[in-house]
Amino acid sequence: MSLKELVRTLSRLRDPSEAVIWRPGFSDWQTAGSVPDVAAWIARPPDLQNRASSAPRIAINSPANNAKPTRIIRTEKRKRGFFGWLFLILFLLFNGLMVAWLFSYWSAVLPMATTGSEAGRAGAAIGTTLGTGFIISIWTCGSIVLGLFVLFTRGRKVIVEEERR
Repeated sequence: MSLKELVRTLSRLRDPSEAVIWRPGFSDWQTAGSVPDVAAWIARPPDLQNRASSAPRIAINSPANNAKPTRIIRTEKRKRGFFGWLFLILFLLFNGLMVAWLFSYWSAVLPMATTGSEAGRAGAAIGTTLGTGFIISIWTCGSIVLGLFVLFTRGRKVIVEEERR
């Protein structure tokens, strides 16, 4: 981040001189007001002198030092517990078994729907439709229930921060 970008970013803060900054060559983070290059460009409002120490941290690179800028990447991850994994595996197995049940049902009733009399084929078509509806109803209800268990046992949110150049 250049000095111009830094000053633009700091100008959006309530008290820019208290923001903590770092650049190559610094031994530790420093407040923007204590760095002469930056302090000369900061306009300090008189009514915001006392600010909490939880000021944002902004990393800058010195134009003299040609180091690549550092980006902090934040990713959200969830860590499942024992029951979280148990319900996830049950959910996946249930859906796989329901697919297998539906296709095995269709393969069992297909010969009845293609052979025999006209009335027999009509009855097989009606029975196949009712049976398919029954299987899909059980599948839907089971997926909703197990899906809710999977959702509620997915674990706590953990935010992982890593620096990338």
